Amino acid sequence: MARNVGILKASGDYIVFVDSDDTVSPYLVQRIKEVLRKSEYEIIAWKYARKDHRGTELVDTAQFLRLYDDIETTGVEFLQSILSGKMNSYVCTVAIKRSFVVKNNILFTPGAKYGEDLEFLYKCFLLANKVYFVNDYLYYYFINTDSVTNRPADLSILHLYGSTKRLVRFIKGIEKIKNIGEQKETLIRIFESKAYESLIFSVFRIYISNKVNNNIMLQILSNNRIRNYFRNANLMYASRAVRLFRTFVLLFPPHLAIFLRPALRSFMKSLYRAYKKKKLVIP
Repeated sequence: MARNVGILKASGDYIVFVDSDDTVSPYLVQRIKEVLRKSEYEIIAWKYARKDHRGTELVDTAQFLRLYDDIETTGVEFLQSILSGKMNSYVCTVAIKRSFVVKNNILFTPGAKYGEDLEFLYKCFLLANKVYFVNDYLYYYFINTDSVTNRPADLSILHLYGSTKRLVRFIKGIEKIKNIGEQKETLIRIFESKAYESLIFSVFRIYISNKVNNNIMLQILSNNRIRNYFRNANLMYASRAVRLFRTFVLLFPPHLAIFLRPALRSFMKSLYRAYKKKKLVIP
């Protein structure tokens, strides 16, 4: 994976990832230097704006916290703010200390096609003692409707489930995380719930996609293991769209769900669009 090669071959003190069709603020490096004059941090994060052909649409990353100043916190506390919906952060909206990443052997999972960015980033937050948040827009994300994650889903989207399960194993395998205390079990429960949510969400995306034919879709919906996941999932943190789809799959036999697929596709796509708009998610 190109990002892993970049991490291992980089010569600078901090790593910043920029996607090919995005841009950064001309003040990004200046702001990072200003932060590092105060102290050293494993992670420096900032706000982002979304751009499309119509111009720039600002996204208030800290809209629920009502921040007017920069903040200093721990990685676990920052991650909890993300999980509770108070903050947004992505692999392209942080600068990470290279020595910290290399020392802890945190790399992107080879072969993963979905969820690998957040898996990498959340592992960094879990181990980071000091995080600094810059309350300024320093990254501009271009909304590309032709990007892989905006195209109709195929079976590779099931990788989302794998990335979340790896996070659960990562948390369980860490004997000591500074500043985590009793929060470790809470984080495990949250990510176990999100693993089920990601599986159901992935099947939901496949169901509304035109890239997966009905025969394969029927095999997925008829799979006893997947149906047990649907049945036993604790969706305490799931979106309404995911909850509704779970109920639909459990109420209707697989063959009937396939029969209804063409008629329900538009309705379920509207649910998905509403979910993305509400959550202000960058895919």
